[in-house]
Amino acid sequence: MNTSTLERLKRRRPILLLIFGISLCACCFLSTLCWIGLIGIEDRRYEEAYFEAEIPIARGILPKWPTERDYYELAVDALNRNGWETPPRLTVLNWNDPCSSLDAPFDEMSFLFSKKKLSIGKHADSLLPHKITASIFVDASEGKMSLSLSFRDQGMSLEPLDRKLDLRRLAVDLEKALEIAEENGGQAYRQNVGDQCDVYVSLRQYIWEVAYRELSEYRDVFRVNIDARTGEYEITKPYFK
Repeated sequence: MNTSTLERLKRRRPILLLIFGISLCACCFLSTLCWIGLIGIEDRRYEEAYFEAEIPIARGILPKWPTERDYYELAVDALNRNGWETPPRLTVLNWNDPCSSLDAPFDEMSFLFSKKKLSIGKHADSLLPHKITASIFVDASEGKMSLSLSFRDQGMSLEPLDRKLDLRRLAVDLEKALEIAEENGGQAYRQNVGDQCDVYVSLRQYIWEVAYRELSEYRDVFRVNIDARTGEYEITKPYFK
């Protein structure tokens, strides 16, 4: 490179630096706008229900002592018949009953399914992955059963979905989980309060959480967590008189 060329570059250096600085500021500004936009999208929630229905089904199609697998099959059938479109991805199973009814058949159960979907809509984030959930409550009391379905678009979500539950992989089913909880403090608690309590059970990420609560209260008084694949358990909230 000759001397004249170096001199020209030196003369143009302020202009080049100015252009570089402006470009850098513009990139930072656009990045900030994109970040703010994504935060706004992430915070947006779409609470409208896609679909809700109650479907009467005869109690006679269930066995006398139905299990979570029996209720799950009904829930999956309801999803498939109402446009779920992808293989159902179960993420949460819930059950509850009064302590005084623990020896009775399971009369109700609820399930939460989820999936990711690219939906084309009126919102700016419609081409980004949305989390779609379906909540199904099955009630088989009084010799009849109804399924309540609620499909919801929860807006853009870049987080991974909750771990899928495969009920075929359970070494400990709901009945066994209750038995483990009862043998390790649950029965003693019920006796202390004369069965004036409720039992709430949740299965997610292959962990049964069995919680005993005072009547009409949401606060756990005694709780046991049980690994649904190994049977190992832990008392996560001991009961104190």
